[in-house]
Amino acid sequence: MGIQRGDQTTPATSSGPSDVLIQRYGQLDVLDDLIRLRARDFIQNPILAYPTSENDAASYTYYNGQDLDEMIDQVASLLISNGFQPVCFPKFALYTALTGFLEEKQYPER
Repeated sequence: MGIQRGDQTTPATSSGPSDVLIQRYGQLDVLDDLIRLRARDFIQNPILAYPTSENDAASYTYYNGQDLDEMIDQVASLLISNGFQPVCFPKFALYTALTGFLEEKQYPER
């Protein structure tokens, strides 16, 4: 996961909790790294909650890592099939595409 920098086999110089996690999973540089990591979890717990309705602030649809990873793959495939040339995909563009996908899924009448 993430961009591998340097020798990943040497132990961390500090014994902090984040160093242990980096040694175990690698450096997580972008949100997609975290989503892909969580998509591999044996037990899928929600990592994102999205409002189910504009009128009900207490009602949410919950998404786990596999859900989000599949949605990102669908959005990427849709963009590529519509002529998008993936060269350098800005993080904000991915966020915007995923947000639009979630809103279309939740509020298709728009």
